[in-house]
Amino acid sequence: MYLGTTVNARRTPLRLLLAISASAQLFTAATAAATDMPTSQQTSTHIVEWDIPFAGDIEPGAVAVDTHGKENRVWFLTRTGAQKVYRFDPAKSLLKGSAQWTSWELSPGAVSTGGLKRLKPSDDRRYIFIRTSSNLQRVDTQNCKSGTVKTASTPATPPTCEVTVWDDKLVDQFSTSDLAIDGANRVFTTALVNAPNTPPGPGVNPDAAYVQMLIPGPAPLPTAINPTVQVKRWMVNGGAGFCPNTGSGGTCLSGVDVYASKYKNLVYYSEPAGNNIGELNIVTNVVRRWCLGAVGASGPRQLNIDDAGKIWVVTGSGHLVSLDPNTNRMSAHQVPVEMVPPGGFAESDLFGVAPDDDVIGYTNAGASENKVAMLFPKGVSVPVTPKCETLCPVYKDVPVRADVSIADSDSVPPQGKIAPVTITSKPDGIFVEARIDLAQCTTGNCLAPNSMFPRGITPNRGRAQGTFFYTVGFSGDTVRVGFARLPNKGKIKHGRDDEDCDDGEDATTHPGWHDHGSHPDDADDDGVDSKYDSRTSREDAQTGDPTALSAGQTAEYPVTASATTLALIASISADDPLAQIGVEIYNQLGALVASGVSVAGVAVATAPVPGAGIYNVRVKNYGVRTFNQTPTLLVREPWLP
Repeated sequence: MYLGTTVNARRTPLRLLLAISASAQLFTAATAAATDMPTSQQTSTHIVEWDIPFAGDIEPGAVAVDTHGKENRVWFLTRTGAQKVYRFDPAKSLLKGSAQWTSWELSPGAVSTGGLKRLKPSDDRRYIFIRTSSNLQRVDTQNCKSGTVKTASTPATPPTCEVTVWDDKLVDQFSTSDLAIDGANRVFTTALVNAPNTPPGPGVNPDAAYVQMLIPGPAPLPTAINPTVQVKRWMVNGGAGFCPNTGSGGTCLSGVDVYASKYKNLVYYSEPAGNNIGELNIVTNVVRRWCLGAVGASGPRQLNIDDAGKIWVVTGSGHLVSLDPNTNRMSAHQVPVEMVPPGGFAESDLFGVAPDDDVIGYTNAGASENKVAMLFPKGVSVPVTPKCETLCPVYKDVPVRADVSIADSDSVPPQGKIAPVTITSKPDGIFVEARIDLAQCTTGNCLAPNSMFPRGITPNRGRAQGTFFYTVGFSGDTVRVGFARLPNKGKIKHGRDDEDCDDGEDATTHPGWHDHGSHPDDADDDGVDSKYDSRTSREDAQTGDPTALSAGQTAEYPVTASATTLALIASISADDPLAQIGVEIYNQLGALVASGVSVAGVAVATAPVPGAGIYNVRVKNYGVRTFNQTPTLLVREPWLP
């Protein structure tokens, strides 16, 4: 849900609030904002990692997650050797049971994999699309044949599933793009037009780069003769599809994404050679470009779009950059760089970016960095005027073929670890960074060596903000995936209920697993006030910005209930304890269903079992003095099994 008033009330930004703890030497956001000098503290957090035995593939990269209730299903790719796509299902409480994994081998021939996405035409989500260095592949995880058991006369055969391969590009050993799928199941990628066996470099023209749209169909029949599929391409140039390396973290990922829930015809992508974020309208063929040089950043890499439609991109210059394409405003957030003796600096090499409401997750695979991290963004954005161009798309027939994928599966135990965390407050944000290469084992079953070169990252939307799944580029002869719960040192405005805040650990055995202590009114640090946080149901919260209400003025906020909603709760707090506040909840027919009046500057209205629909929360100042009121709207749902 989105909180926006329907009155012309003055809005002021909600400052990030940090609690002061003498024992932890916590800082305040106000202190950090008042000086250009970063302020930092050291703490620790717990992570969970799983090791899948080496089976010819290694170096996990891109990662995505499907979340239904408290069930997490993680998908990730490997990039070296016999490349595979993995489905990974952790236990409901991460440390209380083994995780189940299934892998599918990709069709051979590619040098490296790029991004992956799930196709979403139905709840089964049976298809996985993978971008490789030379083609686009689709694994049908349900069109499979069972394996056979070895007998005296015949060898055992493994189970196999169908793979469809579109050979849409020549081998590009040095870079692979990300992957995007819109609501119409159209697949978008980017690439350079390279001569055979010619790697990108000084002799390659970055102006020969394109955004491609492919509409996938069924796999071709075995009797088909030289089957092809037509793709549509826009020659956007700017080096789209090529991601120049700047450090030891390995091949980075050139970004592409779509805002499928709202702007269905817009594709956003990175132009590293032009130093732009590009926007392609696939209906009008108009391209808009915003230059990152306006905020002192360069080398855009992977990008993703947050729920509000803002684009986030990591860069080769060590920045997280945001762009609001509706207002043409851009901001840059330079990640902290550690000192390395004698007198040098660590090398930043940003790989993944993962927006999650109030925080932006990212990975830093640079030498002496090895961080899984998140940003609470702050600071002022600047206007950037886009340059516009109209392109003429071209069409190309690309070969398509059917193949088979060998499947494998097993289970792996979890490994609990404690990782050191540095929290840095700067004028452009609060950075919470966990060093996974320095993590110490707590469960007694951890495998060496420690994790190096974290790659893909994705938010765990089945749990609180600040929780992420990530992949590990190097962990010896294993395929490693991890989970990090990062300390929420900023104020969460989009709370997600998380009852298992210890992730299955026994707090009496390992106290402090979730000992953040930043918000005394939120014991489990999930952004939901403890007085509304029931153990038997799920409460998700949305906190709006403080809004000034003068005498007699009202403010209104929409909130949506589903068919299973147990209650809608509207909690309104004022900065004046003597404020006279009234709060009412109206259903979609305009009928009053709940109301409340203020006590000590707080008014609460609860509508039990409201029924599906969009409701309206109305806040009114019944007094004679102006005050600032802050709304928090909660939706209570049953936990899914």
